[in-house]
Amino acid sequence: MNDEILCVQTLDINNPSRIDSTFTAYEYNSNETIKRQKQTYSNRKDSIVFNLVDIKGDTLNYSKREFYYRPNAGNIDTYSYNISLVFNSVNQVIYKREVDIQKATTEITEYGYEYSHYRSGLTKKMYGIIGETKFKLADYQYD
Repeated sequence: MNDEILCVQTLDINNPSRIDSTFTAYEYNSNETIKRQKQTYSNRKDSIVFNLVDIKGDTLNYSKREFYYRPNAGNIDTYSYNISLVFNSVNQVIYKREVDIQKATTEITEYGYEYSHYRSGLTKKMYGIIGETKFKLADYQYD
C-alpha cells in the first residue's frame, strides 16, 4: 500500500556533500497511484507540482508545473510540461517523454537498471542508467 504522504530529504545520495531540504507531499488515487505530488525546496517559495491526467495501460500521463521565485525581480517564473511515464512488468520506469509546453520541445529518456548482489544472492545496490550515465539509486543492507 502506498501510504507515504510526506518525505523530507536532507541528503542527495548522488551528491552527499550537499545538504539541502526538499519536502515532498503525495496524494494517491484509489488504485494507489500518485495523483498529486508537490516538491517544495528549502526556500519554501520554489516548488514543482505533478498532477495525474490519466492512465492508459502501462503509461501514466502527468502535467508538471515548476514555480521559481525570483527575489530580485519580485516575481515567480512558471514552466509547464506534459509527462508520460511507461513502466515495465516490475513497475520500474523504462521510458519518459517530456513535452515543454512553452518551448514546444520534446525530450525522450530511456531508463535501464543494474543491480549488484551479495554472495547470498540478495540485492546489494541498485543503479539507474540514463544514456551512458549510471546513478546509485539504493543501498540495501539486511539483518
